[in-house]
Amino acid sequence: MEPSIEKHNRDTTCLSAKWVDMIVIRPDDPDEYMKFAQTKEEYELDYYPTYCGGPCALMSADVMEKIFSFSRQTNPGTMSIEDALFTGVIRVKANLSEPAFVDGVCTHLTNDKVAKIRSWQTITTLF
Repeated sequence: MEPSIEKHNRDTTCLSAKWVDMIVIRPDDPDEYMKFAQTKEEYELDYYPTYCGGPCALMSADVMEKIFSFSRQTNPGTMSIEDALFTGVIRVKANLSEPAFVDGVCTHLTNDKVAKIRSWQTITTLF
């Protein structure tokens, strides 16, 4: 089935992943993603606001301008998850709606997907 972007009343659309109720990783958590850990002083809440994760988020120019404006008033501190910062924290500060989600438009290229693309390119060069 082809992905479709239906008309909706949302400011932002996630085209790769939409993360809801993502817990904030703390330095004392036994987790493999320590590079994303934040202390309570750096980010006091236990969960990030809903945000778009991955390679694609769709928004209009006026929404981007609003996020840019609020980002100039926001100290990102040590937040290393820019997806959560821009389409989550700053989106909430700018009073923008929770993002919509459309699956199947964008994806991260993992090794198995890269291998499939390379094999497809090899096959197409034979013809």
